[in-house]
Amino acid sequence: MEHEKTAPPADALTACGDADTGEWRKCNGKISLRVPKELHHSLLASAKENGVSLNQYIVYKLAR
Repeated sequence: MEHEKTAPPADALTACGDADTGEWRKCNGKISLRVPKELHHSLLASAKENGVSLNQYIVYKLAR
């Protein structure tokens, strides 16, 4: 699935730094989000099939 790349919303820039200077020191690398139970189950199953943690699998998918 292709997603259009867009700039982060203004509130994200305030929380994580400045896109113009590349200073992102305030970001701690944690994201909390809610997903449907079916998606959660599917992600867990795929992570297990690939022999990685759920976190590793999601990071891999997001980075693609």
